[in-house]
Amino acid sequence: MKKRTEPPDHVITHADLIRFPLINFTGPTPAIYLMYRARHLFAPLVNTLAQVFFRLGFSPNRLTITGALFAVMSGGFLLTGQPAVGGVILLISGLFDVLDGAVARLSNSSSNFGAFFDSVMDRIGEAVVLLGLLIFFLNHDDGNIFGAALVYTSLAGSIMVSYVRARAEGLGIECAVGLMQRPERVLALSIGLIIAQWWTPAIIATLIIITVLTIFTTVQRVVEVYQTMENDKR
Repeated sequence: MKKRTEPPDHVITHADLIRFPLINFTGPTPAIYLMYRARHLFAPLVNTLAQVFFRLGFSPNRLTITGALFAVMSGGFLLTGQPAVGGVILLISGLFDVLDGAVARLSNSSSNFGAFFDSVMDRIGEAVVLLGLLIFFLNHDDGNIFGAALVYTSLAGSIMVSYVRARAEGLGIECAVGLMQRPERVLALSIGLIIAQWWTPAIIATLIIITVLTIFTTVQRVVEVYQTMENDKR
């Protein structure tokens, strides 16, 4: 059995903050730069929580499953018409999505299967949350077809963002660019749901934003893959 080592002092550093040159269409976007700044800001909290779970003996896969279960809980609250509670629980789910990778690094247990399993659980969690929102729209306001359609387009856009990256990586191309990746989607939807407790149109506005920006991100990634392939020919 591999001996568990003591966690290092840092899990997240500011190294990613210097990775970004000038912004261009396929390169890092201002939103991604701000996301890394936010990660650096909350790094002490994430590091502390990761070390706590590490010492409690939580495996990365267990944290991944816990995050997925919170996502399922979020979907359950959404279909019963409690958007604020669903939004808060979705944020907690997103936190576990960060912690599983941090604990994997602490325990030196990062693996290809772990990354694969995390990705699968992310897709399941996202689908369940949006399913809860879809049922909510269909059961309220005499069936809000427009809202239900936006849930579908948001899910389709999210799937395409993930699929394009997975297909690119299958071809040996790193494709992590894009304006609306999973962290941004979780954060945007969570905020929209919380606000919707007092201002219902916030859900519609958030879904429109997610739909438009996931389509944009898909295009960004397709262009990135094309340009990479063209450069490889030279």
